Amino acid sequence: MVKRLKMSKTAPDYHRTAAVPAVPISSPMKMLLGRCLALLLVSSFASKASSKKCNVGIISVTEGRLVGKEFETNKGTEFFAFLDVPYAEPPVGRLRFQEPVPIRKWPKILNATANRRICAQFDPNVSGRDARETEDCLVLNVYAPAETLCDAEQSSSPVLVFVHGGSFRSWDGAMGTFGPQYFMDEYVVMVSMNYRLGPLGFLNTGDDVIPGNLGLKDQLLALKWVSKNIKYFGGDADRVTLMGQSAGAMSVGYHLLNPQSKGLFGAAIMHSASPLSCAALQKHPLDAAVSLASEIDQSLSKSSNTTKILDILQAATLEQIQRAALSAKLPNNKMNCQLIGSLMWTPSGEPPGAKNPLVTGMNYDKAKAGQTLSVPLLIGVNSQESLYYGTSGIPLVAKLYDMDPSHMIDENLNIDRRKKRVAGQALKYLYTQTTFSSNMSAVIDFISDNYFNVPTMAFASFHSQHSVVYAYQFAYKGPLGRLNSTFPGVGHGEELNYLFQNSYNEDLSRFPEEDVAAHERVMVLWSQFIRSSFRHPTHSPSDLLEHVQWPMFQEKNLLQLRIDRDLTVEKYTGKFRNWMNIVDLFGQPQIDTF
Repeated sequence: MVKRLKMSKTAPDYHRTAAVPAVPISSPMKMLLGRCLALLLVSSFASKASSKKCNVGIISVTEGRLVGKEFETNKGTEFFAFLDVPYAEPPVGRLRFQEPVPIRKWPKILNATANRRICAQFDPNVSGRDARETEDCLVLNVYAPAETLCDAEQSSSPVLVFVHGGSFRSWDGAMGTFGPQYFMDEYVVMVSMNYRLGPLGFLNTGDDVIPGNLGLKDQLLALKWVSKNIKYFGGDADRVTLMGQSAGAMSVGYHLLNPQSKGLFGAAIMHSASPLSCAALQKHPLDAAVSLASEIDQSLSKSSNTTKILDILQAATLEQIQRAALSAKLPNNKMNCQLIGSLMWTPSGEPPGAKNPLVTGMNYDKAKAGQTLSVPLLIGVNSQESLYYGTSGIPLVAKLYDMDPSHMIDENLNIDRRKKRVAGQALKYLYTQTTFSSNMSAVIDFISDNYFNVPTMAFASFHSQHSVVYAYQFAYKGPLGRLNSTFPGVGHGEELNYLFQNSYNEDLSRFPEEDVAAHERVMVLWSQFIRSSFRHPTHSPSDLLEHVQWPMFQEKNLLQLRIDRDLTVEKYTGKFRNWMNIVDLFGQPQIDTF
């Protein structure tokens, strides 16, 4: 029990750097004294918090009044949750497939005590299985420690805004999915959001009939709502950190590339992806739109105007659109990634002259040219991302690559088809000098690099040329991560269980002590980046952090923090520079993504 409490962060930062008596005592005794001191300070702080308990009741935001629900974390931090708070008008009827409209004022007190809505899902494994699925889903959730909320007029707490992943087609920002409890213990105001998914959020006719990137524009509107209203929850609009994982990280990267986002957040955190990921960009949105609408109305032809596509899709039921989205297909030569990993409903470039463009230009060139918002960035990957997808199909993938290495080349690389085989062979040689079929770990490494590592670390390298960047590799493998694999390494998304509470990890006492320590370390590092004025994740050294100093990631040093059973500063030794050399050698003058 004492070991758990010594890692607690319900007290302010000072308890992590409390002075140790200057007498010759053993290291174990120092650790024990430190734990006891932390326990006393936590108890003192908790006592002070409970003595100032208040009844928040109803609060007012710009659009009206709302009532939330009070909760308590396992460490005793009281906080309030305001759930399903609308930030946009319901995108239904004539607003379906149109840009989000800011929510109007609501006349009555809004009951914000439960998550009753999530956006319609478009993953064949989950679509239609949750009764909360709806198109009327443009809502967000705000969580604030009671102490912060009670002194909202005086508080200026840091704010974390989280964008969920899910391949732009599934998942949600509900409390049961991404519980805020661990961040409440860190006294961070947290916001999570829902945004339109699948074709509802990312179908695009290449003109203003169905504008592009509606899901990203939902996120942008949610950020504007936060900027306008977070002060009523005790949050500081000037201390917002935007964080996302997987498709959420791609989204964060797009907001970094978007001038309209300037001033809406002051720092960013990106887990395991970037806008340079092949899955981040759909190059043939009109073909995808025609394919979807044709599944619903077979009279549609490629020569039909885009207004007819809109009419068909606005007249269809949600269930028809969900079924059609699972059947719609693009030709093999029009997929953003390889055959094994392409996504149909993702962000896409918007044409010149679009009314309100969010994605313009070439992602790779813009990032390389430093056209991102100059804000501090914490970014990284897990040690073996591709394990998330399992290994049962790896032998078939290995055989495909061995037979024809051109299958290793994504369309977004814009490499001429006559050069694809040679370029693929060059990529293959980075991983094996024999065959993938005889070296399963090599093909797993390639898939991890292709979809996650290379685009993430290349984005980090580009951004570091004009902003502060801290890079990490999460390598701690434990039951808390929840992913079982016969291959070593941490798969895609495992780190989320160390940051957010859900039904699997709500009782940390059932996990090994090492898992809990890894969780505590990650929470301290991320929270210090969010809280500190200098955006430094190790600005307060401690025994828990092994007194490590996390250095900035720069193109000249490529230093990152490896988060395992110990914290280690090491040089990034991945292959993104090798990939860039191959792109420069074989690619067209411009590439879209890796």
